[in-house]
Amino acid sequence: MLSFEAILTTGLTVVIYTVILVAIYRVFQIGADVSEMKQLLKDIRRNTSRDNQAVAVTPAPESAEALVRAVHAASYEDLDETIREAQS
Repeated sequence: MLSFEAILTTGLTVVIYTVILVAIYRVFQIGADVSEMKQLLKDIRRNTSRDNQAVAVTPAPESAEALVRAVHAASYEDLDETIREAQS
């Protein structure tokens, strides 16, 4: 009975240490992910601040129907250019 208790205690100790090590590893992994996200947000903020100065404001379509017409017109213009280039 004494050896069974020793084996059980040793097994539980190993499991507990393993769980603690995995938890510490996960904390460091989460910290690395958070620092990477912070860096990406800084890059996005830096890029958008430059882009806002150079972007021209385009008027929004009045309705959904006008938006659909604008999208179709733009796609047809691209298609026409592609056909002209292919024929040349």
